[in-house]
Amino acid sequence: MNPWRTLRLIITYLEKIMATLDDIKAAVTAETTVEQSVVALLQTLSADLKAAIASNDPAAMQAVVDQIDANTKALSDAVTANTPAAPATGP
Repeated sequence: MNPWRTLRLIITYLEKIMATLDDIKAAVTAETTVEQSVVALLQTLSADLKAAIASNDPAAMQAVVDQIDANTKALSDAVTANTPAAPATGP
C-alpha cells in the first residue's frame, strides 16, 4: 500500500474524529447552559414562593403556582420537541 495514501486516510479519519469531538463539546456546552437556566428558574420560583408565603398573600401564592405551571409546560414541550422518537421495532 502506498504510504502517502495511508497517511492521507489516517489524516481523514483524524479530521472526522475531531469534528465529532467538536460536536460533542458544543452539545455539552449547550446542555450546561440549559441546566444553568433551569437552576436559575427554580431558584427564582423558590424565592418568589417564599416571599408569597411570608406575606400571607393568597393571590401572590397563586401567581407563583401559575408561573410554575407555565414553566412546567414550556419545559415539557421543549423536552418533547427535542427528544428523538424511539426507533421502530420490527416483527
